[in-house]
Amino acid sequence: MNNKLTIQPIVRRNRINANNEIPIYLRIIINGKRSEFSTNLFIPENSWSSEKGKMKGNNEVAKTVNTHLDNLKLLASEKFS
Repeated sequence: MNNKLTIQPIVRRNRINANNEIPIYLRIIINGKRSEFSTNLFIPENSWSSEKGKMKGNNEVAKTVNTHLDNLKLLASEKFS
């Protein structure tokens, strides 16, 4: 199958939890059809880089979150390609 596949991590700034953190979702677009899935990850709002689609910083939390997002993107691309 030759599908056009796009995978983007996004945040939902309007869904702040009790700890003032925002959730990260994974948006998957296949041939123009869009679906979004929760990653069950929450980060402080000012820690997100929309341009890069990753958590800002070089600390252990940022590295862990970004590695988890990379792994999710890899799994999604393997599953839907």
